[in-house]
Amino acid sequence: MPLNIGLNVPPNDLNAPSSSTANLFPIDLNLCPSIEEDESENEVDLSNDDIDNTIDELGFGSDEVHDIGAGMQVAGTHHVDNGEDEQDILREDYLNTHNSARSQVGVSAIAWNTTLANCAQNYANQRIGDCNLVHSNGPYGENIAKGSGSFTGTAAVNLWVVEKPYYDYNTNSCTGGQQCLHYTQVVWRNSVQLGCARVQCSNGWWFVICNYNPPGNYIGQRPY
Repeated sequence: MPLNIGLNVPPNDLNAPSSSTANLFPIDLNLCPSIEEDESENEVDLSNDDIDNTIDELGFGSDEVHDIGAGMQVAGTHHVDNGEDEQDILREDYLNTHNSARSQVGVSAIAWNTTLANCAQNYANQRIGDCNLVHSNGPYGENIAKGSGSFTGTAAVNLWVVEKPYYDYNTNSCTGGQQCLHYTQVVWRNSVQLGCARVQCSNGWWFVICNYNPPGNYIGQRPY
């Protein structure tokens, strides 16, 4: 079944003077308290091999197609063992895919944080009715995506990671008019905590959000 994917489009130049940070999460002291270091769950599985720039090495299969616009297509599939808890699988999917991308550029592993995950879930629940790719504008870094079919956490993160070829480290900007700030947030060295959520919208699509603490994409700074 074809999977149609949408990605939110942030500014595409880390040197642009438009703002000091990008993609921040709404402040809610009940749902999004300050994060302490000991809240991180550091059990990270790095069994995945380092990803390559090419789409066919991003963990996708060949029986489904994701349309992400601008003429780009990536193939993908996902398999879940019935005996495993879906939420645990999703958490490991998010972590493994992020940390594969981070390890390739020499960035340390990111750790799961339940506070960030709860904040992500709260905002994702608000998007069930419309599935719109609208940022929540709060205190944490944020990447969002949506897709139809069996759109998974791995598929969402891979859509951000596939922007890697469009990030030019020397100029610290996106190249060729393409987006790369989803990717730079994934590999941002100082973003050490991660929380993600996935909901099925009323129209049958899936909305995926990942939050990062501290946030990345600061103007004038490099991700690593």
